Amino acid sequence: METGQMVVLLNLQNLYESLYDALNQYYVYLAGQKYVDLGLGTHRVKCRVHPKFQHRWVCAALLPLFPQVTTFSRLLTSADAACLGREVQGKAQRPQILFLQQFDTEYSFLKCIREFLDSTSENKVLIIQTDFEDGSKDAQLITSAKYAVVNEINKVDLGEVSVFVYFIMKLSRLEGGTSYMGFHGGLWQSVHIDDLRRSKYMISDLTALQNLTISQVLSQDQGATRGELCAGERGSCGPRFGTMGTDAWHNVSDDFPCSAPDVFGGQSTPGFQLILDTTVLLRTCVQSAVRMLRDQNEDLSRSRRRIEILLGLFSKEDELKASFLKITKSRLSSLLKKQEENSLHPENWVFREASNLSALQEAGTFRHALWKRVQKVVTPFLALLVAVMDRNGNLELLARAGTNWVTNLWMFIFNDTKFLSVGRNSPQPEIIVVQNNMTVSADAGNEMPFSWRIKEYLEEMWVETQYIQNTEGHAEKFVEYFQKTALGKFISVLTGEERQLLFECYIRDFIVLTLSVSSQEQLQCLRVAFLSCVKEWMAESPWTKELVPSLPWAHLAHNQFKSRLQNFSRILAVYPCVTGYLLTQEERRIPCSEMVLDVLAAMVCAEELEKLVQTASPELWLQGVKNLHMPIEFLCKEESAQRRGSHCHQLLRKLRACWSRVFAMALFVEHVLLDIHTVMPEFEDLVRKYTLLLAKCFQHDSDIKSHPTFSAVLRVLHECKDEVSSRHGLEVCPICLGEPKDPVCLPCNHVFCHKCISQWLVPAQMYCPYCRAVVEDLELTVTEELRAAIAKKALFRQRCNNFFIDMVTTMCFKDNKPPEPQVIQSLLDLLFVERKTVLKDTNHSAVYTKFLSPFHDEVDKTPIIRSVMLKLLLKYSFNEVKDDVQRYLSQVEHSKLLEKNDKKELYLLFVNCLEVRGLGATAGADRKVLQDGMYFCLFVLTSFLPSRARADEGDAALPEERGGEDCQPARDGICSEILPQLGGCPQCCAWLFPWQVQHSQYNHMDRYLVYGERYWALRDAVGRAMMEGTAQGPPALESAHLLLAIFREVTALYGNPSLHPKQQQTEVMTRFIQCSRVLNSPELKLLAVALVKNTLPGLVVEPQGHSQQGALVEMAVHMAAVLLCGHSLVLQPLRNLAFQPDTMQNSFLPTMPEDMMAQARTWEGMHGLHWYGELLFCCFSQCGRPMEKSRCPECHVIIGGRNHVPVKGFRRSSKRPDRTQTGHILGDVEHRRTLGTSDRGVSPVVFVLLRLLTHLSMLLGASRDPQSLGRMIKPTVDDVVSFLQQHIQEDLAQLTRILGKSVDDTINILHLVLSSLLQAPRRQPGQWMVWFDEFLSTKDKRNKWEEIVASTIIVPELENLDKKLLKLNRQIQEDERISSNPIVKIVYGDPAAFLSQLPQDSHIHHSRMWSCRRRVSVENLGHIVQQKNAKDTVPLLWKFLQKESELRLVKFLPEILALQKDLVRQFQNTAEIKDCSIREFFREPHSGEETLSKDLLERRVNVFLSVWNKLRSSLDTNGEIKLPESYCNAELSLDSRLEVLLPRRQGLGLCSTALASYLIGLHNDFVYSVIRDTEEDDRYLVSPSEVADLHLISYDVERDLIPLILSNCQYSMEKGGETLQDFDLERIQQQVISKFLQGKPLIRLTGIPTLVYRHDRNNEQLFSDVRNKLEQTALPSSVMNMISGELQSYSDVCDALSLTEITLSFLAVAGENADMLLTDYIEEVLQMGDQTDPHLLQALRRCQLRHSIALWQLLCAHKSEQLLRLGRDPFADVSRAYKEELTPELVKLLHTFLVHSSLETFLQELHEMIILKLRGAPQLLLTDTSLPLSMHTVGIPPWHMHLEDSFPDEILLSHAAGTWKAAAVFKREHRDS
Repeated sequence: METGQMVVLLNLQNLYESLYDALNQYYVYLAGQKYVDLGLGTHRVKCRVHPKFQHRWVCAALLPLFPQVTTFSRLLTSADAACLGREVQGKAQRPQILFLQQFDTEYSFLKCIREFLDSTSENKVLIIQTDFEDGSKDAQLITSAKYAVVNEINKVDLGEVSVFVYFIMKLSRLEGGTSYMGFHGGLWQSVHIDDLRRSKYMISDLTALQNLTISQVLSQDQGATRGELCAGERGSCGPRFGTMGTDAWHNVSDDFPCSAPDVFGGQSTPGFQLILDTTVLLRTCVQSAVRMLRDQNEDLSRSRRRIEILLGLFSKEDELKASFLKITKSRLSSLLKKQEENSLHPENWVFREASNLSALQEAGTFRHALWKRVQKVVTPFLALLVAVMDRNGNLELLARAGTNWVTNLWMFIFNDTKFLSVGRNSPQPEIIVVQNNMTVSADAGNEMPFSWRIKEYLEEMWVETQYIQNTEGHAEKFVEYFQKTALGKFISVLTGEERQLLFECYIRDFIVLTLSVSSQEQLQCLRVAFLSCVKEWMAESPWTKELVPSLPWAHLAHNQFKSRLQNFSRILAVYPCVTGYLLTQEERRIPCSEMVLDVLAAMVCAEELEKLVQTASPELWLQGVKNLHMPIEFLCKEESAQRRGSHCHQLLRKLRACWSRVFAMALFVEHVLLDIHTVMPEFEDLVRKYTLLLAKCFQHDSDIKSHPTFSAVLRVLHECKDEVSSRHGLEVCPICLGEPKDPVCLPCNHVFCHKCISQWLVPAQMYCPYCRAVVEDLELTVTEELRAAIAKKALFRQRCNNFFIDMVTTMCFKDNKPPEPQVIQSLLDLLFVERKTVLKDTNHSAVYTKFLSPFHDEVDKTPIIRSVMLKLLLKYSFNEVKDDVQRYLSQVEHSKLLEKNDKKELYLLFVNCLEVRGLGATAGADRKVLQDGMYFCLFVLTSFLPSRARADEGDAALPEERGGEDCQPARDGICSEILPQLGGCPQCCAWLFPWQVQHSQYNHMDRYLVYGERYWALRDAVGRAMMEGTAQGPPALESAHLLLAIFREVTALYGNPSLHPKQQQTEVMTRFIQCSRVLNSPELKLLAVALVKNTLPGLVVEPQGHSQQGALVEMAVHMAAVLLCGHSLVLQPLRNLAFQPDTMQNSFLPTMPEDMMAQARTWEGMHGLHWYGELLFCCFSQCGRPMEKSRCPECHVIIGGRNHVPVKGFRRSSKRPDRTQTGHILGDVEHRRTLGTSDRGVSPVVFVLLRLLTHLSMLLGASRDPQSLGRMIKPTVDDVVSFLQQHIQEDLAQLTRILGKSVDDTINILHLVLSSLLQAPRRQPGQWMVWFDEFLSTKDKRNKWEEIVASTIIVPELENLDKKLLKLNRQIQEDERISSNPIVKIVYGDPAAFLSQLPQDSHIHHSRMWSCRRRVSVENLGHIVQQKNAKDTVPLLWKFLQKESELRLVKFLPEILALQKDLVRQFQNTAEIKDCSIREFFREPHSGEETLSKDLLERRVNVFLSVWNKLRSSLDTNGEIKLPESYCNAELSLDSRLEVLLPRRQGLGLCSTALASYLIGLHNDFVYSVIRDTEEDDRYLVSPSEVADLHLISYDVERDLIPLILSNCQYSMEKGGETLQDFDLERIQQQVISKFLQGKPLIRLTGIPTLVYRHDRNNEQLFSDVRNKLEQTALPSSVMNMISGELQSYSDVCDALSLTEITLSFLAVAGENADMLLTDYIEEVLQMGDQTDPHLLQALRRCQLRHSIALWQLLCAHKSEQLLRLGRDPFADVSRAYKEELTPELVKLLHTFLVHSSLETFLQELHEMIILKLRGAPQLLLTDTSLPLSMHTVGIPPWHMHLEDSFPDEILLSHAAGTWKAAAVFKREHRDS
């Protein structure tokens, strides 16, 4: 050694101990020289070692070789022995493998060795294996075994035979494991082999992976993916990456000689080896990748089919598959490269994996760890790629043997990374959503490759084309641009036949992607219709010269015919049998040059209904008409849009005529025939006969607007009624001309009213008044038979009248064209009837008024003028109907029905109708339009009323100079707009007033006159004191009156600079206040002084201030006076708000929104219900338990149950906390304008008055202590006073709308309520105890306070409100302080007394003409419904009015869904969501395509934010998806986080999901209500992806709803009476249903665009799905023991567990036969046999699929047991709250329990609970950790029901992890002993 010469050692076994360090090369360095220790006897000396000295093992041929091998891999099996036998065949006998653990005694071991040595005369190989676990014990066993083997070999004469003995020891990588020293001397040669088996798919020398990224490994560039390996260095040691616990990287040698060629594709390259076989890699990733996919439509068989297709394509059998494989690898490499660009040193992944102890533990060997790492990285990207390439079953096109163009197009698009992008970011590791837009089965999907992407691409291009400025012919440019794209060029080179087939396939896919299709027949009809649309569009576009259509044509045709196609789809949905007719006609199966198929379908439906009217049940027949009403009406409106003479136009004319017949019959059936068999069965056949006669009136394209048709209908009605009457011979009473009441029949058979004939028959005229027949003395007896017959006749006549009115309003005055003049005249004539009565001269007839009816049986005893015809006429342009209106007015006047004094009311009735017509015509008019509207109204007044009125017009004739026929009328009438406050004359309306009004001095009205004469006297006394400068003692009146008088007579003067109080006056008043006994408290005196000096904070009277501000200060002062002087207990909460706001910080303020779900739980009848969470989509029985199964729309878990038994895991909900908040939570005033006015049981008027009182009190509090008051407002505001003033103004505005009164009257109502509060006694009579406290500390106390104030103060004050207002207004009028106010004279007095130019006793110039009429609004209509107690009469209308402020927002749903769809497409299947604001997201750079759509995106975002801000309160309290409390507190803006827009099931993304869900639920709720009410067909369903404007409840309040309400606002005046207003509520409900609600589809909740973004797979949900698919049972004990015995290593358990989880994932989706063997499922269904180790399959051979969950429990617990045995924490990711260690006393209690229990079951169940419920989520809603572990905690089932009682209660939930560890230790100790 010292000289560097060769040394040959013989008999090494005798020298081994002395040369131990030298043989092991354990050198030391001293002064640069290398030394080694040599043992000489008992001494050790250091020997110098030459630098070139080397040692080499040279073994004699006859000497046995004894290597001892350490490894981390799984030990060899019998399968490996066969492989080794093939390797040594011809050189030695088959190697024999022994396990030390299989021998119980040394004798048995020696016997086996001897048998081995004596077996044959060939060379022998013996492999002895052992698992090195217990250090000292195993080391002794190994040492003994080695010496025993050597001794036995030495005893045998081997001759020429060589014996090779290998000792293999499996070590553990686990930290804390035992250590092993490899060299013990003698003949044993030590070597470490990390992996005993050579991989077929991965290079042996792992150093080749250094400095390569995974993307480079996958790359097809051989220079980047191949590593050069010298053949002569295969035995060299591997590199050292670091130090590990078991010294893994020391002396790493080559694989054990069980070789297989390292090739790629079956070929080898000399001198090179591929690093890994990427084809095999992809094949092994298929199942795991498919497992990650989740289909939107939850197709059950798609996952298995994907595995079959992908495994078939991942090969090189043919050119197509090889190309597919190459592109797949290339795309995966690109995706990985993009991810690696954002990673730090991605080339060091091998080093990081070598340092990853957990990964090495699970894999077992380093090579296996690297392989699993590559799989783990590649699998999510492969899943992401599959999710894109198999969307809508797209892979089927490649798997099937299709035409060449399909395959080529598929591969062309798949290869284009720009066209078919996968995603920007890395995929998430758990769930990837396949966004299916079609109903896809295992072998069906789209017919054109990637049609969904082509559709998106063309839509984006169309948007881009439209954004090009200064360009005409967008459609032509669109097609031109497409032809220049790569896709366009690819298609252009196809043959004409191929292009035609491609286009038809695209049309088919386009239809399925766009419209709802439920059958192949519907699809075929829609396809023909779509192709017809394309042809018609081509004919209208002369620039389309090509014969073969281009793909953009489909989009251009769809844009033009979108509504008709959707309408056609609707017809097919509600009347599916029509497809049979359309498809049986051969000419209908071929596309036409015009789109007529929808019209033909409608014709078929209408004709079928016409045929069935006589035979079908009236109810079912009517149902069919209602189902088709909306789509056919839509088509009839298309007639005007079609070219005259075209085939479509002709068909539409026929359809309109046919539908007119059907619809007229439907009205007749609905009003007359329906239910007639129950009330008048004898008339049923007669009515059916006249139903057909009615239809004949509409033959030959006739129209009810034409006079012949109208006259024919009248004749049919008269004949029908006469035939019914003739059966009883009944006529009207000849005396009163009405239906005989208490009928009496004279001997001459004439019938009279009992009262009428009794008055007639007097001794002087004992004869019949009709025929003059003598009547002898007889007793007048009422005939019951006649009474019944008359009642039937009246009922039948009423039914006919209802039909006639409905027909006139819905058919005669339909559309924008009025009926013919003759029809209008006929209708006007029906309002009057000329009759002769027996009481007058028989030669003289009188004119009577009557209802609009075709019959003259009933007349008005007193003339009544009704507005029904006037309102119908005023629907049209005034110029079109003004002659008819003039004729109507002249007819009324010339009929002499009215007296002269009734003319005022008659003209007022016409003016009211004109104002209502104007209000409906000008929606949202600006000031200029409003002023022009006033000119118009005055023009009508002056030109339209009789000429004698025009002659006396005076100043009011001014508008005639301006003209005005082209002006639109004012929205709210004249006075309601120009006189919002009677305290001033608006300058903008100065033109309207004579100069006397404009130059008059105004004095503000004193609304404090509500207190009557006592206040009046006190006010005058204060006024005199101010004028005289002396303060005489006023009358001893209430202190409140004095405060109000001071404000009126002193403070109000500050508003007029010329009347500003002087200092002397204020000083006198101040001294008076200080000495006053009336103001008997410091608070009162402080307020009075502040009023005198005008120093009230925030409530100062400004010089020439706005009238609204003055009214607000006036109300606040009144409120302060009431609170300081009132004695009622109900004032105390308001008093605290006003004067001590710091005491109300935690108060529930009146009228603030509350949690409606919490309130619903307390409703009557709800106490016995069982609550099962927030979202319920299944049916429950009366007992509250489920009766059917469904799926949760959020997580798709099975919910509900069968026969009162809930499914497993569907448990009763714990009591949900009440989320009602304290403080002021209404938010900004803009937000309030979209909310409902009341969410309590009180009426909106009372509710708003309560809120107004609250806000006034808070305003007073803000003037005193703004900081305390500001803390009550959520969210906080900067200016509290301004904030509250805005809310008060909004309260007044809402109150004005609800009451329909002027602003002045509204303010007066508030002062009336305040006066009632002041005069209220301390305690109301009968009020024995108060159910609230002064701080309103709970919600219940707040609600009780509201109830008491409403019932004792406000409601009584609102009784006879109009009379009280009239009295107050009269007092104001008589107040001499403002008697000079000309506007008051005009409104309340006689204008002629003030304006001398006006004529006396004018029919036009009187106060009622100028006073404010009732304002009609949605809120006011709700108030009217309540006043009439009509909630039950018109329930749908009441529900509509309650939700109208939210329902109007449903029309924005398409924009919101489109926004969500765009965002999902951009962010779906990404690992991270951008953490930025919406504004910052907009500022990010975009590509050219994205820039053009940026404006569209911003518009949709603004719509989303606006709708969210308007609904956030409802979403918080009423939404089905419960949002975290903080999400709804503040409004969203562009500065909010981007995440709020991204629809998700968690986090801020819940905001977007909840908003779409709420709008869909709101829409569906009303559609359901209509279906229940009208018994409409509920088969019309659409998914969110199909939602368009046509599908939704959509209307504009000002343009659609208000005119509808006004058209049913009728006026009438009775002779001698006033003009009365009335609303036909039932008619309004009917029109709201028919125009807005009826015919709308239900929108499915499933399919809302959703971002699935979860890092943790929910195993509990997975297990629930598995149990729902197939039965699960426990593993037999024998099987458990077998599995535990065969899976000894930690890595084996991890592999088996991973395999089990993959199996569970597929079973949860597809299910399977529970009796099927698990191994068969793995090998045959999942096709994972070639990638699964045989020993794993062997270990699981006795498991069935019914054991899958039990197997998971076993393996998961077994894995944790091994970790625990080796010193690792199996619950590292469990919160410390559940990991408290057991004390010795608790351990003893646990051991006692375990002795008497099933230990294995306990361990598995408790382990499952910890893993599923406690791991990684301590924030879950679990019960207190201090509760006993054995209790039923929330969401945690007990592990063993019958052991619950015996488990120690001292062991708590906080001991969960410690309990399991203690039980596992107990099990091991018990087993070892």
